[in-house]
Amino acid sequence: MGSETNNNKQLESLINKVIKVNQGGPNSRVGKLLAVNSDFITLLTDNDGVLYYNLEHVKSFATNVNEGMDLDFDELDENDYQRAESFQSLLSGLKYKWVQINRGPDKAEGVVNDITSKIITLVHNKEVIRVYTFHINNISIGNKPKKDKEDDDREDKDDKNKGSKEKGDKETKESEKS
Repeated sequence: MGSETNNNKQLESLINKVIKVNQGGPNSRVGKLLAVNSDFITLLTDNDGVLYYNLEHVKSFATNVNEGMDLDFDELDENDYQRAESFQSLLSGLKYKWVQINRGPDKAEGVVNDITSKIITLVHNKEVIRVYTFHINNISIGNKPKKDKEDDDREDKDDKNKGSKEKGDKETKESEKS
């Protein structure tokens, strides 16, 4: 418990400063630290808006980050992000809101339909998605910014191109065997 309190105090000293959460991978982000709570932090990012990071999954944080940010911090109001005592209480307050859970290949998005202490249930179109709350690294509320949609379209196109390249490589290997 004492070590957890010391870690939170270190993080609290970085409020309103730009930090990098995790050093790489799909859940790594650079942003302005808005708040530190008992088991989660609130980070304002360029691409994802406000992200809530579950501290159980934060492996590292860096200061003196050289990556520039195009955020206008003066326009962000304290009412622009959720406040809660714990990550579980944050999740409980998201019923019927559109969220994105995690980033990268493990992301899930949809409207929160139900929350228990172990599972959050999302609905996206006709699909019902259940995510164990323990596996939530981070969560954002609301629709994705438009520039992310363009990035996703590009990623989808790259994935399709990669798939057709792999198919072509496989066909080439099979013809070489003949």
